[in-house]
Amino acid sequence: MAEVSLFIAASLDGFTADPEGGIGWLFTDEDYGYEAFFASVGALVMGRRTYEHVLGYGAWPYGATPTIVLTTKPSMSAAVPSVSFASGQPADILQTLDMPQGKKLWLAAGAQGASDFARAGLIDEVVLSIHPVLLGGGAPLFEGPRPRQDLDLVDSRSYESGLVQLTYRRKTGRI
Repeated sequence: MAEVSLFIAASLDGFTADPEGGIGWLFTDEDYGYEAFFASVGALVMGRRTYEHVLGYGAWPYGATPTIVLTTKPSMSAAVPSVSFASGQPADILQTLDMPQGKKLWLAAGAQGASDFARAGLIDEVVLSIHPVLLGGGAPLFEGPRPRQDLDLVDSRSYESGLVQLTYRRKTGRI
């Protein structure tokens, strides 16, 4: 089964979007490791709301990289040829992936998708970019109860902008 990486940004108070769902507060002054990370990705899994938000960018930013959108309506039609829709348990969705050897699955999902994969114990790595801003509310990083999961810090980087990027790996088993 593919290695699953949650590569995500959050405010210092733990939100991935502001109360209106916006992400205009995210720093865009440099790459913050995105290009190197994306080069390691063989497929993406994202939630329907994330997909709809990304469609609003204009051009699809992930090229031909296969993307599975988690939805309760898997019969939706895709606006992008490399996108398919799926519903069901995270482990079942992972079983359907034909991943290139040595490539990661990027879990590019919001709180519900991240929490579903975490509850299923299917996250191997978390790369969290913490932006030095307090949003005071919005979309949380995770939602709902999850079992305790212990992680090992394997890398930390601080940037002149104040952004701190932390990379964690699961201690034992998947997260």
